Parts: sequence; C-alpha cells; structure tokens
Amino acid sequence: MEKKADFEEQFQSELKQKYLDKLNGYLSDFDKKFCTTGLLRKVDRRQAGKDRLLKAMKKADTSSLEKIEETSKNMEELLPKLGLVQEDTAEAVQYPEKQKDKILNPKSGMDMIKGLGKLFKK
Repeated sequence: MEKKADFEEQFQSELKQKYLDKLNGYLSDFDKKFCTTGLLRKVDRRQAGKDRLLKAMKKADTSSLEKIEETSKNMEELLPKLGLVQEDTAEAVQYPEKQKDKILNPKSGMDMIKGLGKLFKK
C-alpha cells in the first residue's frame, strides 16, 4: 500500500493508470488468496494474518525449550511481514508459553485419571 502511494506521487503520465490498475489487480488477487482462511470463510487482512500466525505457531516444533525460544523469535520476525503487532496476536503469543509450561510442569497420567475421578464423584 505504501509503495502504491509512492508510485502515485512520483509518476504523472498516461501509463500511471495502467500500472495502478495492475497494482489493484495484484492486491485483489492477494486478498482472494490470503484472506480465505477456510473453505468458505473469508476475513479481513488483519484477522487472516492472526489466523495464519496461530497456525504457524501450532505447526512449529515445540519439543524443547530451545526450540520454543527459536519459535518465539521467528514469530517476532514474522509479525511485521503479516502487518501485525504483538498486542493483536495474544493467542499466538500465548501458545509457545503454554508449551513451555507443559515442558517445565508436566502432568503425569495419574493426575489426569484423578481429574476424571472428580467428575464422577459429584
């Protein structure tokens, strides 16, 4: 969008409209591909960026603390490319933290069974 505005300011010719139309075509193609997050679900660019970031975080390898830190760094690099700020992406930011917590405080199988037992006591 910024480049489009710069282009409009710099050039004043007959070809300007031709290239602006081409840029608008590219933007609409981008919106069709990027903003479709599901089979029939279309969202705005910001929400599509959030959805894609969360999907990338869930796909990332979070099997060790080092890999979680690397994932967090990659996420910080990816935010500006998607046009997002960290405050907008709370769910994606919290995902690596949850995985880190699972590694640092693992639950045993007995804890899970006790939790199920409490459901049936009521």
